[in-house]
Amino acid sequence: MWCVEQNKSSDIMIRSVLGHLLPEAMVCYLENYDAEKFAEIFLGEFDTPEAIWNREMRLNIDLFQSDLLAIC
Repeated sequence: MWCVEQNKSSDIMIRSVLGHLLPEAMVCYLENYDAEKFAEIFLGEFDTPEAIWNREMRLNIDLFQSDLLAIC
């Protein structure tokens, strides 16, 4: 179910525009579940084998986006 195989994992990160913003596990989560389940994980606080995601990680994405917009 998860991106266990290295080739599949790399392929997903290359194909996804989110590969530069999200950790690989989150991109795989979006690939394997519907948008509603992904949103639940993305907006929540999780520390499970499938998803380690919290407020601090969301803040890092916000900082990255701000830096990116400042460059443009």
